[in-house]
Amino acid sequence: MERRRHQRYRFRGTITISWMRAGSQTSCIAHPFNASTYGLMTETTEFIPVGTKATVQLQGSDESVDANVRHCKKMGAWYRVGLQLMAVLPKAAPQTHKALS
Repeated sequence: MERRRHQRYRFRGTITISWMRAGSQTSCIAHPFNASTYGLMTETTEFIPVGTKATVQLQGSDESVDANVRHCKKMGAWYRVGLQLMAVLPKAAPQTHKALS
């Protein structure tokens, strides 16, 4: 049973995820591989705890979007991090990407 409200799309690019860890600002590069209107599934080398409030910025953009970490699972050398976006990521509207079947 599909519980997702929005269709997923292939997404290739690079984003920066920023969040607070132990009282200091931390950031990492992440590589999204699918997106929806209000979500991204990414791969990164950093563990980001579920429930963390973060900021997402698309490479080459000055705009950012607030997000919540909804999923973080170790997959080999990477972590798969699911982000719930609080607004549509600028310049990355899903309709510009190919839908996943």
